Amino acid sequence: MFALAVLYDEGNGVKLDKQMAISLFEKAANKNLPAAQYNLGVMYANGDGVSQDYKAARTWYEKAAANNYTLAQFNLALMYFEGLGMPKTLKCRMYGIPLLSTTVTCKLATVVNLMNALCSLKKSLKLKKKPMLFIIKF
Repeated sequence: MFALAVLYDEGNGVKLDKQMAISLFEKAANKNLPAAQYNLGVMYANGDGVSQDYKAARTWYEKAAANNYTLAQFNLALMYFEGLGMPKTLKCRMYGIPLLSTTVTCKLATVVNLMNALCSLKKSLKLKKKPMLFIIKF
């Protein structure tokens, strides 16, 4: 189900159909597949095939993060830090910091990517630009 959703999402071997992809991702996500939960979070965060909805993105990221899906934990931390889909309070921003630290226990390659992302985040904050959410899908 998940693999078929990816094919529809990318139009790889089948006609590109975001609605079908979302439907299949939702079925897989509701069976507790963290990669599907994460992909739905990305789609809602970016308005890819759906209206942009940070609250829905946060919900899906939280489910995937609860299943120890590192990319979801990272995107969720960024959402808290930026106040996307939640109040923009210092408390919410501070909640993102421990979420980021949980990703440090993952594979070395992911840690390197995390460090590069944090450097980009720091640079964008200095330039007062909005940091981008990572849109990697698996």
